[in-house]
Amino acid sequence: MRILFINYVDISGGSAVVLQRLKKGLARYYGVEGHLLVKIRSGDAPDTEQLLIRPFPKLVEKAIDRVSRRAGLLYQYFPFTSQKILDSAADYRPDIIHLHTTQGGYFATPLLRRLSGIA
Repeated sequence: MRILFINYVDISGGSAVVLQRLKKGLARYYGVEGHLLVKIRSGDAPDTEQLLIRPFPKLVEKAIDRVSRRAGLLYQYFPFTSQKILDSAADYRPDIIHLHTTQGGYFATPLLRRLSGIA
């Protein structure tokens, strides 16, 4: 079984610790293969991928988030990370997509409908 984990960070903070324990436990006891997509990557695990690396897309999405929050449209449009998530999910072909921490200005909620057709 293949699981695509999506989280805000990879190793720092409580949600990351819980996610890493879950991922390792599933791999150890059930042989589950996992891949992690994160907004902020601090570690060097080969199965972890940072969504955006270049500064320009990060800056654009930060500006979009600020404007959309003020307009009352929270988490509706993140063009670069949304495309990266869809591409990674299509390439990885997971059986399950596990959303762990999706707040933080990177995960567009309308993306859920499109992701459900991939897993």
